[in-house]
Amino acid sequence: MAPTLYGAHGTILCADCGVEFGYGLRDLDDARPTVPVRGTSKAVCPNCGHANTNLKVSDERRNAEKGDRILVLKWPFHIGGRLLDPARWDVIVFKDPADGVTNFIKRVVGLPDEVLMIVGGDVYAVPSRDLSAETLAELDRLRHEKYEFRTDLRRGRLRPVPPNVFAELDERMKIRRKTATVQRSLWFTIYDHDYPAQTLDSGQPSWAAQSGSSSGWDTCSRRLHFQELGIGGDFIELTHKDIRATCAYNIHS
Repeated sequence: MAPTLYGAHGTILCADCGVEFGYGLRDLDDARPTVPVRGTSKAVCPNCGHANTNLKVSDERRNAEKGDRILVLKWPFHIGGRLLDPARWDVIVFKDPADGVTNFIKRVVGLPDEVLMIVGGDVYAVPSRDLSAETLAELDRLRHEKYEFRTDLRRGRLRPVPPNVFAELDERMKIRRKTATVQRSLWFTIYDHDYPAQTLDSGQPSWAAQSGSSSGWDTCSRRLHFQELGIGGDFIELTHKDIRATCAYNIHS
């Protein structure tokens, strides 16, 4: 859910570009063993890519910021019904089935009696009632075999899914797109030129003119300037910046 919701984390001002960002830490209430981070901890700035090492908050010091607080409404699910049941893309809270104590916060992707598939980051789904008995039986067989492999009850290789099952899923599954409201809640800044990298180490993001030294683009300041010089193909490009959700939960050792 990061960066929509923060758990145990630290906050720092990037020593290079000045952006404030959060970085992930182990929850101090988590009793599971962990390898302590000593001396070499760094948090990578999601804006400029600088590896910050002067971390005032760390696992070793056990001084994590506690994170966000949320208010959970339970009564709608007790009542139920078409309008009150969980809907796709809702944010919900539930107990870890393994211990019945730990709270998980997740976004609903699948609904009851659905078959899901993720292809290229897109969620596809089809109601079970729309699939043939043969396909449902084959999917149940695959699910059971995966369980046996995870629990060491079976070794070897999984039997492949027959081509006719894939063909039926391909025909009947439909992409489930996020609503505009949900999509807006997931947007985050990829790069903010109000906070450019100051050192421009190798691989840090920057705007660069693509038509050479004769370009009409001036990218040296925080405000980009352009003067028409009649040069064909005169454009700039944001270099050394991957469009990916590194978020801020990126502490490394």
